[in-house]
Amino acid sequence: MAGEPESIQAILRGRRSAGFVGRGGQLAVFRENFGLAAAERAYIFNVYGEGGVGKSTLLEQWRQIAREAGAAEAMVDERVFSAPEAMSALLEQLGQPRDAKDFRARYASFRKNRERLENDPEAPSELWSKIVRTGVKAGLHASKVIPGAAPVVELIDGDTAADAVDRVRQFLATKVRDSHEVRLMLYPTEELGPLFADALRRIASRRPVVLFFDTFEQSGIVLEDWLIELMSGTHGEIPATVSMVIAGRLPLDINRWAGLLRLIAPLPLAVFTDVETRQLLAAHEVTDARTIDTIMSLAGGLPLLVDMLAKSRPAGADEVDDPADTAVERFLKWEPDESRRQGALAGALPRRIDEDLLRAALGRDDVADLFAWLVHQAFLRGDRYHDVVRAPMLRWQRQRSPQRWREAHARLAAAHRDRAEAVDQFEADYHGLCARELTLDEALANAGQVVEAGIGVARRWAEMIMEAGRDGDDAETYEIGCRLFEAAARDENQAIELLTLLIDLGREDSVGQAVLLLKRARLRFLGNLDEMAIEDCTRALHHDPGLARAYALRAAARTYLDRYDEALADFGHALRLSPDDSWTLSRRGQAYCWMNRHDEALDDLDRAIELNGANGWAISQRGEVYRLLDRHDEALADFDRAVALSRTGDAWTIGSRGQTLLAMDRYDEALTDLDQAIELNGALAWLFDERGEVYRMLNRHQEAIADFDHAVELGGDSAQLFGRRGATHRAMRRYEQALDDLGRALELSNDYVWAMTERGAAYRSQKRYDEAVADFDLALELNPDNAWALAARGETYRLQERNQEALADFDRAIELGEDDAWTVGSRGQTHAALKDFAAALQDLNRSIALNGKQEWAVFERADVHRRLGDHEHALADVSRGIALDGEDGTYLVLRGVIHQELGQADEADADFRRAKELDPSISWSVVDGAIVFGD
Repeated sequence: MAGEPESIQAILRGRRSAGFVGRGGQLAVFRENFGLAAAERAYIFNVYGEGGVGKSTLLEQWRQIAREAGAAEAMVDERVFSAPEAMSALLEQLGQPRDAKDFRARYASFRKNRERLENDPEAPSELWSKIVRTGVKAGLHASKVIPGAAPVVELIDGDTAADAVDRVRQFLATKVRDSHEVRLMLYPTEELGPLFADALRRIASRRPVVLFFDTFEQSGIVLEDWLIELMSGTHGEIPATVSMVIAGRLPLDINRWAGLLRLIAPLPLAVFTDVETRQLLAAHEVTDARTIDTIMSLAGGLPLLVDMLAKSRPAGADEVDDPADTAVERFLKWEPDESRRQGALAGALPRRIDEDLLRAALGRDDVADLFAWLVHQAFLRGDRYHDVVRAPMLRWQRQRSPQRWREAHARLAAAHRDRAEAVDQFEADYHGLCARELTLDEALANAGQVVEAGIGVARRWAEMIMEAGRDGDDAETYEIGCRLFEAAARDENQAIELLTLLIDLGREDSVGQAVLLLKRARLRFLGNLDEMAIEDCTRALHHDPGLARAYALRAAARTYLDRYDEALADFGHALRLSPDDSWTLSRRGQAYCWMNRHDEALDDLDRAIELNGANGWAISQRGEVYRLLDRHDEALADFDRAVALSRTGDAWTIGSRGQTLLAMDRYDEALTDLDQAIELNGALAWLFDERGEVYRMLNRHQEAIADFDHAVELGGDSAQLFGRRGATHRAMRRYEQALDDLGRALELSNDYVWAMTERGAAYRSQKRYDEAVADFDLALELNPDNAWALAARGETYRLQERNQEALADFDRAIELGEDDAWTVGSRGQTHAALKDFAAALQDLNRSIALNGKQEWAVFERADVHRRLGDHEHALADVSRGIALDGEDGTYLVLRGVIHQELGQADEADADFRRAKELDPSISWSVVDGAIVFGD
């Protein structure tokens, strides 16, 4: 066929020139994936295996396959330093400028503002000098400056450095007028992510797209969260023509990727089999049997070493099997240029290499040509030596000349310090430790700042110490580095284990110990370990009695344990030491709020917000105080402001805003907020409690019960929760369940007037009138002006035919403001029972005006019209009532009596017969003009 090779020999020559051997199964799987139906296709290939096993080489082959299949493809690795930078690099490679114009414009704005703010002399010192210059992401990216200090929240894991972020937010607000630009600087991934996804959709609408991510054990630290969000649809739907390949030493964490496991195809890479090793050697025309056996023994199946040794073209086994120590020494032996040999060795000293660092490592300036040669060597992956090669090179140099080893590392340490970049601090420390010019204690002195930057940074820092000990042959440094790294690896999101180890090591001075203890205290406080946080604060104050934040944090922890007197004493100490600390004032404001000292709470919170207008936590707490004071408009304004200051709002603030909207009877808006809050944090029982209450108020009783039940399952055990669920059961006529829940509510709070009144109403519905009245009496004893309890007792008296007492209760309830349709209508019924039909008609008219769908009031008014002889209006009301509620035996009896009084016997008989059809047990009589049902 046209275009096909002419012979088997031509095919062989083509395969030799391709230079790729083995991995046939992996190549086939990837190639075949393009032809599968969308429902059967893999969308995330996860390639993993040890260093030197050939992951990067396989990815290059897959990229070629993707291009042959007509796909657009792009790749990033550890040389990208943030998710926004990765997005930009990928779109640049995909080469569709028109599709990405919105992203490019926004990203350009981000970079422009970032560069301007980075050089602003008024920038907060805590951000620019402490966070950037001491390495928020130090150790992640070793030879390139962090892309500005703007993505502050991305650089700080979890809840750390909250005050620093507030200060930065406030600074940005003064420098960047557009609030959208402020959000872009603070949260670039969230702002740029949807634009990237939109560009990706446009490109993928015309051809398949494959995104490759190499060296994921490094790049994943800054990319993993974004990729999970991208593939989960957080930034918008992703077409089925998009797939990605993620390669690293370890498989993807199944816990983090749990929601995407059905899209993932795991592909572990093992070392070469003997057959694959022989195929690669044959491709390099290594055919001597002894040479093949020697290389196979030496390489251990690692494709990288097999390839390196084969490319050196040994003439025979004796050239392989010589006295040199390592495969790398054998490789360098076959490089005749001594300058290149020395350059290759020196380039292994830094953990990442560039031309400037090669110059420092060699101690000479003329390295441009040498670096150009070096970057094309097989053992260099980007700017990193392959570990399989670097380790023996380091060992060889250290053993050959310890003096030259120390001098070279000292030069490299100085080179990194001179760069004054965030990422270079860790590298300077690494080289300082290797040169023995930096002691372990001096390196550990940075522990507090490192931990504050987050667990990801802490792991890199611990890894740096471990590698410095290993590479520098310092047993103590290596042993402590290993322990630090293992502790950091066990910490999932925080650094408590790492801090504990650092504290137990005791290598810090007294002030340093206080800092570490305070940081652990804060993490324990955030983890609801209040007693342990108090203990850590107390120990920190022993080391440094002037540590204001330790007093403040201990006070906050004591607040959560309801130890208010001790908390206020600690807050007092903290504010004497630091009177203008917004955090401390806002926390004391919270304590005052919980003590129901609302005026003092507002004073503190007002001052905290005055000191830091970007303190969203203080603003939301003030909103809570306003809510508790029923100052709902002010509460709503504060909650809105707090949400606007954050990325998307937090569950507590949005949920509290939902509570406020509920109190304002704005149920649909309340439901929207509570839905969002639960989506943000579905483990908070009170959110389900509040949403259940919204459903209850909307008469969506089944949904209300489901939410109340879930709140109980989550550990909710408040009187309010059981009271609300009991009230819902009562509304559903599940009286026994209602009584159980309301009884539980009163066990938890024996003066809970609302639950007491609800239980009384449940007793009344069961005609247990004496128990109902007892509950109402007790409720009114506790709160004599409780209008609802008065109305509820009035209704019970009415049913007991204690009409004068009923009327007195209804009058008082309405006087107190309980002038709703039910109360006014019930008083109308009472007037009717007392034969005060004019007053009855007045009340029933008002009740129906307030709620025209209250069919019982319509029928009650129909009977009053009848008693007054106004049969025309009586019949009109009965018809209206039946239209509202359908046919009912009692309503038909009423209409039959009206017809009977009008002398319309046939119509009356028809209504009475229909009433019996609907309810065969119904019976009635007319006594003194009143219709009496029953025997």
